Amino acid sequence: MEAGKKQRVNKNKKKSWRKHIDINDVEDYLDDKRLQERTGGLVAEKPDEALFFVDSKKAVEKVLPVKRKRKEIGKLRCWKNLEPDPNIKPVNSGKNVRKNFEKRLSTKEKVAREKGIVSKKQLLVERNRKLSQRLRDRALKEKTKELCATYDLWESEPVVTDPLHTEEHYMRVTKKMPIKYPLMRKKPSAIDAVEVAHPGASYNPSYEDHKELIDLAVQREIQKKKAEMKIIRATDAKMPSKANAPTAETWLKEMSGGLFNDEDDDEDMEHTPEELEKLSVNPPIRREDKKTKTERNKEKKQKLKEVEMQMLKEKKSKDNEFFRLKALKKEVSERERLIEERRLIKKAAQLQEPYKTKKLGKMKFEEPDLEVKMTQELEGSLRKLKPEGHLLIDRFKNLQKRNIIETRQKAKFDRRYKLKFQEKRKHREVTL
Repeated sequence: MEAGKKQRVNKNKKKSWRKHIDINDVEDYLDDKRLQERTGGLVAEKPDEALFFVDSKKAVEKVLPVKRKRKEIGKLRCWKNLEPDPNIKPVNSGKNVRKNFEKRLSTKEKVAREKGIVSKKQLLVERNRKLSQRLRDRALKEKTKELCATYDLWESEPVVTDPLHTEEHYMRVTKKMPIKYPLMRKKPSAIDAVEVAHPGASYNPSYEDHKELIDLAVQREIQKKKAEMKIIRATDAKMPSKANAPTAETWLKEMSGGLFNDEDDDEDMEHTPEELEKLSVNPPIRREDKKTKTERNKEKKQKLKEVEMQMLKEKKSKDNEFFRLKALKKEVSERERLIEERRLIKKAAQLQEPYKTKKLGKMKFEEPDLEVKMTQELEGSLRKLKPEGHLLIDRFKNLQKRNIIETRQKAKFDRRYKLKFQEKRKHREVTL
């Protein structure tokens, strides 16, 4: 190839650009820029005061050079290059900035230092003491885990001699730990354990209290009667009485209904052509019934007119909303009043929630019958009063009411086999 001939390369590849384009001037410029940034900043960005200064000193007379001493040999150039440049500022990084002593102090130590209670040296000593104590505790804990039992683990009551062996995990694995029973932190019900009886249940009540208690008992009995009648109406009342009960003849007549009327069925199946035409789902279309183009256009215009009327009606109703501001405000206030009433009702129900009996099992809790004495049964003296109810049943019902035990029913004893009766000879009854 001739020396003066220009080399031809493909310029549509980046690979050719890097190889055959001279970028030395760009690299020199970037090197110079980086050097300026390392040694105090870019010269082009500095103000004039930083680049130039006015020499206001007077001219000093020329002093004859004094004979200089022999220069001491300093550090080598290669070692000087490794030293930090004083003109280069350090990088501001959160990881590289070392926190000072005041930042590392706790809030308590800062307050103590501000009040002048302790000095910086005393705080440092106390801090180091706590750190060493923490390290000792950690080492002691690690040592405890490595310790092994030095006695028979199968003894009934092993004796603990080493205080290090009192760790909870070690005691749980190798010794008998006391069982931690769950504690009831919250009462299951706010009802009193022993409820105060109604004043009318006294042995010598007033007329008003006794009448109020009787009315309360009557209301409970009425509620029970209503519940019973509801069940009867749903079951027994829907069944016929004995006089109206179905017999064998009525049952046979009902079951054989429609089996022996074949002639009537054939008559019912015969229909006239007019009836058949009415019964058909899709009647035939006649030429006279077909709509013309004019009729179709009229129908289309009528539908468009109805849509426009509907839109106009909706627009009028929206415009009228502006004149209903008073009515709307009244509706909003009524709505807010209803919400407030519901909130108060809900809050009252939440306050009564701790006094309610929950359903803990399959059965629902039923209040026991009131212990009421009629007027003729009342006695003026406590000694003559006949006791009612049972103390154990009362306590059992109270536990159920307070959600401590579930509501249960007495188990029925069903004997599988009939008892055999055998009369022994020594106890046999003597008969003549």
